[in-house]
Amino acid sequence: MAYVFPKFEDLPSVPNAPQGCLWGFYDKDCRKDEIGSINLLTPEVVKEASSEIQTGRHVQLDWPLDSLKFPTWGRKIYFCDRGGIVGRGVLIDMVRYWAKIGQDAPDPWGSYEITVDELEAALADQHGTQTKQGDILLVRTGYIQRHNAASDPERQAGTQANFRSIGLAPREATLRWLYDRHFAAVVADNVAVEALPVPPDNGYPSLLLHDWLLVWWGTPLGELWDLEGLGGACSELGRWTFFLTSAPLNITGGAASPPGAIAIF
Repeated sequence: MAYVFPKFEDLPSVPNAPQGCLWGFYDKDCRKDEIGSINLLTPEVVKEASSEIQTGRHVQLDWPLDSLKFPTWGRKIYFCDRGGIVGRGVLIDMVRYWAKIGQDAPDPWGSYEITVDELEAALADQHGTQTKQGDILLVRTGYIQRHNAASDPERQAGTQANFRSIGLAPREATLRWLYDRHFAAVVADNVAVEALPVPPDNGYPSLLLHDWLLVWWGTPLGELWDLEGLGGACSELGRWTFFLTSAPLNITGGAASPPGAIAIF
């Protein structure tokens, strides 16, 4: 059974939270929910997603743990009781789209904001790929492609010494686009999913997609997933949907983990 979501502006107000907060939406039988939009991955949704397996081909999406040699924000170089995250993945391959229309791809180590219009145009160019409630969205920005092709000095300048990154535009239009599609999780190959730095809030308590997805909606975020092989497989097969599994490390209360992700076609 699909959840029925109110319009963004019609969501019940939550004290001390911005309009659009989904706290309490998934509560059931007087029990406080703790897994947010993972609730969208119902047995029915997972079973339907298994129909994406048609060839048996599979692609691992974990970037090797030692790949990012110069992490930002002082990070070191190094929730699972539900059985991981399993469902239908949908890739929006922005790198492919920019090449297809003859546009020079933006520098992934710059603060380029991918707009809703660009996301929609890329989906349309992928044979009209459609998204649906409970999908796991993946966006290929070219960040890892740039990193893999760079020298160590370039990597250090582009990551550790740089607080800019390509990503989804941290704008109200993006928030509403994501809300209207009710993804179970949102993933990108860049450092933060959203573009950095984040602009002024323009009247919202925050335009950080991190705040909205993780805090207000309970939607898991995936960063620095290796989508290079996935992009190639999707282009070769002419389809950008697939069965996706992700098994984070089984650490109670853990806030981050390697994704343990595999896409199966």
